Amino acid sequence: MPCPVQPYASPHGSTPWVSAAALVLLAACGGRELEVSATVNETTATVIELAWSTDQPGASWVEYGPTEAMGLQTPVSDPGTEHHFALFGLPPLSPVYYRAVTTVDDDELSAAGEAWTLNLPATLPDIEVTVHEPALTSAEPYMMGLLVGVSSAIFVVNRAGDVVWYRELDGVAGPKPPVYGDVQFALDGNDLVFNRFTADLDDPEGLNTILRVSLTGQVIDERSTPRSHHAFAQVGDGRYAYVAADVRSYQLPDAMEPADIVGDAIVVVDPDGGAETVFSTWDWTLPTTVTDPDLSLYGDMADWTHANGLAWYPEDGTFLLSAGYTQAVLEVERSSGRLLRHFGHDGDVPVAPGSTDFFFQHDPTWTDDGTLLMASAYLEGEGEREDSMFIAVEYAVEAGQLQEVWSYGKDQDIATLAEGQARRLANGNTMVNWGFTGLCREVTPAGQVVWQLEAAAGAAMVRVRPISSFYEGY
Repeated sequence: MPCPVQPYASPHGSTPWVSAAALVLLAACGGRELEVSATVNETTATVIELAWSTDQPGASWVEYGPTEAMGLQTPVSDPGTEHHFALFGLPPLSPVYYRAVTTVDDDELSAAGEAWTLNLPATLPDIEVTVHEPALTSAEPYMMGLLVGVSSAIFVVNRAGDVVWYRELDGVAGPKPPVYGDVQFALDGNDLVFNRFTADLDDPEGLNTILRVSLTGQVIDERSTPRSHHAFAQVGDGRYAYVAADVRSYQLPDAMEPADIVGDAIVVVDPDGGAETVFSTWDWTLPTTVTDPDLSLYGDMADWTHANGLAWYPEDGTFLLSAGYTQAVLEVERSSGRLLRHFGHDGDVPVAPGSTDFFFQHDPTWTDDGTLLMASAYLEGEGEREDSMFIAVEYAVEAGQLQEVWSYGKDQDIATLAEGQARRLANGNTMVNWGFTGLCREVTPAGQVVWQLEAAAGAAMVRVRPISSFYEGY
C-alpha cells in the first residue's frame, strides 16, 4: 500500500478536477525517505510530474500506474541530485499510484504516494473505442493522431479508449484557417513533431511551420516551411523534408492562355532554416489536365498533382511521394533528386491486369515485407468517381508490375471526404483510417475488425499512428 499523502491547496483554491495546476502532493515513507512533490502538468491533465532532490548523486526511476499494482515504469535516469519525471499513459480523472526510487552508492531511497489526473478539457472532441478484441489486437498499446474539426488536437488513446495524452491546437477560424497534417515521435528525443499549414500561399502570418514540442508542453523548435502542405518526414540530423506547393505559369493544351498551376516539390529544411529543393513534379512531367476547381486546395488556382503523402527510407536514401490527383506514387532518390520509379497505371511500374487500380491514394508506405500499402479511392462497377468508397490496398512488386496481394473495405461502402490511411501493425494486422469520416479500425489479414475507434460527429482523425511507448526517445 502507498503511504499516506498530504494535499496542499493551490494558491488559486481550485479543486483537482478544475485546474491542471491545482494539486500538489508530498509523499515520504520508510526508513530511507525521499520527499517527492507531485503536480499535474499545466497543459495536459493526464500527465503527472514528480520531482525530488538528494544530497548525493544517484540514478532514479519511477514505478507507477492507475492501480496499486502499478505496472508502468519510467526509464532509469543518469545520476544526479535533482530528479524530475513525467508520468505518461494515464487515464483522465483517475488515481495514480507511484513509487519514486533513487539509488545512491547501492543504497535505495524511495517514497510511495498517490496523485490524481484531472478531467479532459470540454473542448476536446470525443473519441471512443467501440470494438475491442484484446486477444487478437496487435501489441502496440497506444494510437496517436490528429483530431481536426471544430477544434483541433493531438491525441494519444489507449486500447481501452482512454485519452491518455493530448495537446490542444488552434481551432478552425478565419477564411483560411490553419490545417494540421501529421504528428510523429521525434527521431532523437522524447518529443513530438507535427506540421501546420494554410491554403494561403502568401502565408502572411507565418502559419506554415513544423513544430517540435515536448510531452510536457514546451515548444522546442518551430521551423518555417513556406508553401508547405499535407505531409512531412524526418530525415535525421534535425532535418525535415516536406511537401511544398510549386506554382508555375503554364498553358494547358486546350487552354486559351497560360495560368498559374500548382505542382509539388520535396523540400529539405535544415536546423538553421536553410532549405533545398530535392525534387519537383514539374521535372517529372507536365500537366495535360488539372482537377475540378472545387477540389483545389488553393481556391481558383489549378491544383495539379496535390501531393498528400511523403515517406522517407534512410536505408535506401529514397522518398516515397504520393501525387494524389495524378494517380501516381513516385520513388525519388534523395542524393540526386532523380525519379527512380513511377508506380501507377501510367507509370513504369503499372498496376497489373486484374489488380485493383488506385486513384486519389493517400499515405503509401513500404511494409517490412517490401509490399506497397496505401489507402485508395475505389469504384465498384460503373459510376462516377465522386461516388467512390475508400479502401486499404496492398501490392507486391512482381515482374515490373504492382500485383494486388491484399485489400480491405471493398464490401464496407465507407467513403471519406479527405485523408485516409493504412498502416501495417507488428502482428500483421492492418490499421485502416478513413480520415474525415472519423473512423479507424484494426483488421486481421482475414478482414475481421478487432479494434475500432470512432470520433464524434464533426471530428476527423488524421494520420493515426501506432506507438509502443511514451519513452521511445528518452
